[in-house]
Amino acid sequence: MPNTKWKAFEELVKKIYDIFLSDYEKNVKHDIKIKGKSGLEHQVDVFVEIFMPVLTIKDIIDCKHWNSKVKKSDVKEIYTTRDEVNANRATIISRKGFQSGAIQFAKFNGFNLYKILK
Repeated sequence: MPNTKWKAFEELVKKIYDIFLSDYEKNVKHDIKIKGKSGLEHQVDVFVEIFMPVLTIKDIIDCKHWNSKVKKSDVKEIYTTRDEVNANRATIISRKGFQSGAIQFAKFNGFNLYKILK
């Protein structure tokens, strides 16, 4: 039987965003492909659009259901994806936390990093 805990983790994150943003007009999707500026497709675990009167905020969320801390190279990867798909924000949600280099890179580049237990 394949391990599907990662998928349940992603679905939990989507549900949290649906609930947290219940007062806003929004679009929250799980496991989608977005075509980037280069023409390449990028897989996004959770995609959130929040519609406001004067702007739309787009956030890509990468869910890491790993047994180790997220590395700087993983944060750099979502940095590239954020720019490629014209998202305003990028968020990484981890089960085990983040290495110090990942935290430093994320802070400098304005990423949201969250650790939740599941």
